[in-house]
Amino acid sequence: MSDPTIFEETLLKWEEPIEVTADYKIKMYIDISNPLARKKNPLPPLDKNIPRDEILNGMFPVRVFEKDGKKYVQFVSAEDTKREMLKYLEKELENKMKERQARVSGLDPVRLELHFQLFDELMRQVTVNSPERGLLLLKVRDDFKMTIAAYQSLYESSVLFGINKQIQAEEGKADLEKRIQELERQKEILTNKIDLTNKLESTKKSFDEINSYDKKRREKEKNFLQYQSQHLEAILKQFKNSM
Repeated sequence: MSDPTIFEETLLKWEEPIEVTADYKIKMYIDISNPLARKKNPLPPLDKNIPRDEILNGMFPVRVFEKDGKKYVQFVSAEDTKREMLKYLEKELENKMKERQARVSGLDPVRLELHFQLFDELMRQVTVNSPERGLLLLKVRDDFKMTIAAYQSLYESSVLFGINKQIQAEEGKADLEKRIQELERQKEILTNKIDLTNKLESTKKSFDEINSYDKKRREKEKNFLQYQSQHLEAILKQFKNSM
């Protein structure tokens, strides 16, 4: 039992609530309102003559609630709809879209819910005049709901997959940043080594140049001294011979 305030006003048309006694036994209609219920209660054959009220109340189960200590029941409307009511229904849909700030494009659960309410009302109107067509529309509605649920599940899985990939990418990014820092340090060490190698080669080259210059200088000095020695020896020989 529920307070009627929990029943959100929808586009589906209901009869006015009927007050009943506490021991009032509600007629139980076969629930065919959704695929889960129809696993236990399959849809009747279209060629079978079933009272319209049974189909209507099977599609839209009776509401039962209590208010101020009193018991109420509420049935879906079996009233046919005139053209003027269709215009009112269209206006009511527009008003609810604005009130609930439904988006007019893209995926929007509010707009989808309101259009399903509209479909329920149209299904009710068709069932009032042709229960067989109403049963066909019930199949169409539930198949559409299952298709949307499948797409929604796929979308949620895709979002979850994307989030996991992003987390992995973030974790990988941290590892890459550490690797970059490590490579930067190695680069700095290698750069210092290269600088030292260049300095060593430059120093060695300078040493070799100085050493070569000194060697040539000493060679010249040696040659000069040898020449001086030979020249002095020649002078001494001449001097001795002249005596």
